[in-house]
Amino acid sequence: MKEHWKLLLALTLIFSSTSCATDGVATATKERAIMSESNQITPNELGKRFLVLIKNTDGVDTLSPTVVQTSMGVTFQADEDKKSGFYTSKVPGGDWQYSMIYNLHESSSAQSSIAVELIQSNPSTDASTLPCELKLEEFQRSLVDMGFSPASTSHNEIGLVVDYSYTRRNLLVRINPYQKGAEASGEKATGCVKRISAHRFED
Repeated sequence: MKEHWKLLLALTLIFSSTSCATDGVATATKERAIMSESNQITPNELGKRFLVLIKNTDGVDTLSPTVVQTSMGVTFQADEDKKSGFYTSKVPGGDWQYSMIYNLHESSSAQSSIAVELIQSNPSTDASTLPCELKLEEFQRSLVDMGFSPASTSHNEIGLVVDYSYTRRNLLVRINPYQKGAEASGEKATGCVKRISAHRFED
């Protein structure tokens, strides 16, 4: 799994560089679309579109790469088999990015998923500078408004929440949260979304 994310980050940095250099996987047309300013959306907008996609989805087995890309309104960088792809929205400053990833397998819907995840673009960036473009409370409220029911909540060994789970019919949504702002600094901690993903749900 770690190797997968290393590869994702490496590919993202390559395709978002100012030189627009590529390894030949994408066509010239797709390269121009990715580099085009008109194709860029903010992390906040990326999160909103992801929620709309979930709202209009009965299950990940009903999704296809074409449906995902059309619904999101952006051009994804896809693997050769077209079953997996990603789109990246950089946070101002370039040290962090939110990437939407889809993995859709027709033969095994149990392995299919769509997700938006916060990724560190610059390895030398201080982890304490984590942005909070996606607010936890807003996402939780939106899911409930869409008809999702809160399910299990997972905690780590020291009692911190690892993920919140929500279900609706054949869809399971997980949110991995984190807190920004420390009480020691006098700030009120803000709940943020590090990763939100949708999977097939089975009773």
